[in-house]
Amino acid sequence: MSQIKINGKVYDTVIDSGNVLRFKPNNLINKIHIHFEIQMSEMVKLTELGAISLMDLLDYYTSIGSTVSSFEELSFFEEYNFEIIS
Repeated sequence: MSQIKINGKVYDTVIDSGNVLRFKPNNLINKIHIHFEIQMSEMVKLTELGAISLMDLLDYYTSIGSTVSSFEELSFFEEYNFEIIS
């Protein structure tokens, strides 16, 4: 397991069966995401409306096990620093 620091916060990462670097999913958040079929556009809309912060959105993306590479490509996180720790 490795870690990545984003905007000063440390997140655990794992290599999946396809050899892709992902954020280590939070089992509860991931199950809620799947069960309620939450669309990522809905979460972005909540951020745009000010209902959740950008850091909340960051935590959500990481909690559902997003790939690190796809996360780095998201324009609303482009000002955040990404630092591989280990």
